Amino acid sequence: MVNDKFNNLDIAEGSKGAGTLRKIRTRSWKLNIKGKLKHFLWKCYSDVLPTKTKLRKKGLLVDCICQTCGEDLETIEHIFFKCKKAREMWKAAPVNWELTQVPNTSFKQWWIDVCSVNKLEVSEARIELTTYLLWWLWKARNLWVFKKAWMPVPVIIQMAQRDWLEFSKRNCSTKWVGQ
Repeated sequence: MVNDKFNNLDIAEGSKGAGTLRKIRTRSWKLNIKGKLKHFLWKCYSDVLPTKTKLRKKGLLVDCICQTCGEDLETIEHIFFKCKKAREMWKAAPVNWELTQVPNTSFKQWWIDVCSVNKLEVSEARIELTTYLLWWLWKARNLWVFKKAWMPVPVIIQMAQRDWLEFSKRNCSTKWVGQ
């Protein structure tokens, strides 16, 4: 079922976009990360993550302003790059992607850029840890939205690193994160 959705996305993107999506899909699915994180990534770069703006477009009467910072519409780009909490996390995170600083970049384009980095220039471990950081930022957002419980940025980073290291050890793949 997921593969069918990927193929439909490829067709919708046209021939050049289809090749790019196929490449990021392939690299994403080969990452040594939990299956649910691969699915989460797919939702992110396919722009189907249930953000407030997406829910509004589906007809739900929700306030589209980010509940975490109250400063802007809650889009996927806002949650992961522009929100105050996201900016704090990327500043403190053990991986640095200059791409997170680029204004008006879609998540999809950002992920294409991340996945297009030469494997010799950046370890897969760096991309894997990045995925866990995104996942835990999403979980922190949900914790705040649904339970009004605040997860501090150091805890987000700590939990992401812990999950990544535990999974990596069990699956014997990555050993270091290069910047």
